[in-house]
Amino acid sequence: MKKSIFLIYCSFLLYHLKAQDCDVNAIMNVKGKWTTTSDNIVSPDKTFPSSQYSQLRTRLDKIALLFKEAYPEPAGMEAKWYRSIRGSSLVDKGPVPYQFNSLYSGWYCNQNLHKLMLGTETGTWAFVFVNDLHWFLNDQYDQVWVKINGVTAYLLPKIKEQWNGMPVYETSAGGQRSKALLLTTNDRQPYKAVSRLSYMEAVKQKIEADKQEQMDLFKKMPDNTAKDQKEENRQKMAKYFDDKISVINDLSKNYSADELQQPAIIDNVSNFKYFSTLEKGGRMIVAIDPDYFNLKLPRYIPQVIMLFWQWDNSSAALNFKKQVEENFPIDKLKALLDK
Repeated sequence: MKKSIFLIYCSFLLYHLKAQDCDVNAIMNVKGKWTTTSDNIVSPDKTFPSSQYSQLRTRLDKIALLFKEAYPEPAGMEAKWYRSIRGSSLVDKGPVPYQFNSLYSGWYCNQNLHKLMLGTETGTWAFVFVNDLHWFLNDQYDQVWVKINGVTAYLLPKIKEQWNGMPVYETSAGGQRSKALLLTTNDRQPYKAVSRLSYMEAVKQKIEADKQEQMDLFKKMPDNTAKDQKEENRQKMAKYFDDKISVINDLSKNYSADELQQPAIIDNVSNFKYFSTLEKGGRMIVAIDPDYFNLKLPRYIPQVIMLFWQWDNSSAALNFKKQVEENFPIDKLKALLDK
């Protein structure tokens, strides 16, 4: 009996010691390393010759060195990076987009095996988008439901804070545990604000077009209701659209000519009734500005750079975030512009 109790005690002690060996300190003591995987080339710009891909790779390799400078010894994580060449230019015959991608897989304590294991998924990533605004102005999350003068418009991300004297944005694609920094030539922007007048005109035109479409469909519907009832339904549908148009007309009367030319800032895309301000949490409507880009430069030259990083809530990931924000040589990244 005493022998059994002794064995149980030893097992408990061994379990306890193993558990102590598998904790946050043990994770953070794991010295990770940087590795590289193969290039990701998916639907690249067909007008850009593959013979010039070496120009893109050279610049992406320089960006990789900047990350290794900021985060030279991954702690509790394994760092992996690769190059991407994908997508078309933001403007016709403009600079080609390409990107640096890095992911950081964390070690964790497997409570069943009582040992450290490397995670197979991660929420900690960092990207550098060159000549691309992917995830900054995102088609899925930020695209405005109407085109402005035939051009796609977006909601500009909210400014989260300042870093090294530059605004840091919280993107719709990344959420609260992410940050984005936009680097541009001579502090110009690759987008331009949409005026209040332009936005209201576009919304009004879209509502009128939707009304006409519904009226045409209504006429084609089978006549399976009483004539009076059908007319009543038609009038209700017409009033629904007319009320929306009336809101736009009434709102436009509240502004002077100069005020109508100010940037359109809204906080409700689906049910627009008024303009907001940045201070109240509104977001500015913008469109890509073709005049920003210098089409005389070789297409592989970086003309706009977006730095994006996101993290999960693990100790290793928070350490990665801290190291990047304290040590990343942002001036060296900005120096790649126009070169």
